[in-house]
Amino acid sequence: IKRYYYDSTDFITIKKGVFAPAEIHVQYQKIQDVYVDQDIMDRIFGIYDVHIASATYTSGIEAHIDGVDAHTAEGLKNFILGKIQGTASIPTTSTVSPVLSAAPATINFIEEISSKTFPIDSKWYVQVVLSNIIGSMLYSFIIFYWAGLKSVQHSVNSVWIWVVVFAGFAIFSIIRILLWKAKFYFIFLPQFVMQKTGVIATQEKHLPYKSIQDVMIRQSLFEKILGLSTVIVQNAVQSGMNSNRRGGRMNSTDVVIPGQPLAKGQMLVEELNKVLAHKSDSMGL
Repeated sequence: IKRYYYDSTDFITIKKGVFAPAEIHVQYQKIQDVYVDQDIMDRIFGIYDVHIASATYTSGIEAHIDGVDAHTAEGLKNFILGKIQGTASIPTTSTVSPVLSAAPATINFIEEISSKTFPIDSKWYVQVVLSNIIGSMLYSFIIFYWAGLKSVQHSVNSVWIWVVVFAGFAIFSIIRILLWKAKFYFIFLPQFVMQKTGVIATQEKHLPYKSIQDVMIRQSLFEKILGLSTVIVQNAVQSGMNSNRRGGRMNSTDVVIPGQPLAKGQMLVEELNKVLAHKSDSMGL
């Protein structure tokens, strides 16, 4: 704590570490994404982490401001987003708050594009339930086998034990995904795409339009059968790679919009492609 330091005068500077100190400097014009998240312990203590990601792997690991309260996290987020758009001035007080110097360059959509107008389709539940049942069967079998019950696996008691373990996994996974869906939210704002996800550990992403690199629409086997699709909005950040819900690889800073009927998924892609096709300096993109 004594050695931790961050500053935003000319660019984002973060210093941390005791035995292996690290110092990173991120230029505002190189920032690809800003997002705020909380893990379980953060939620207990009411604190947040503000992540600043450029196109490098190192920034995803080192460039985050730890342990700030809700007001400071919101102020930092708005200030950095304003700097990306060229609309924020340097804060002059210890309390970080965005100061707008001019009207930001904005993008206006014909209608609101959000999880309210593009909700996750009810058929998405079928895909998720089937995936979770298959996963629960696998996990419960592994636990059942390695718990020393393999020698009696054909007895009635062992079968009931397996059923109980399987049911526990299945119920837990289904409840988790229902809670995840209830918390899921996205909206295309005039300056960036915003998405909120998570139940216990939460994350709020802000992807400026100028940082968007690719827009993808995908269909897994289940999605193809059900006529659904997943829209993925990618930036250039190389950090935080993890597995998506279908076993593919994606960036943790990507904006992922699942459960869209194919026609609606294509509409989302078309709207974003219109934005990307008309990027210009006059728009701040």
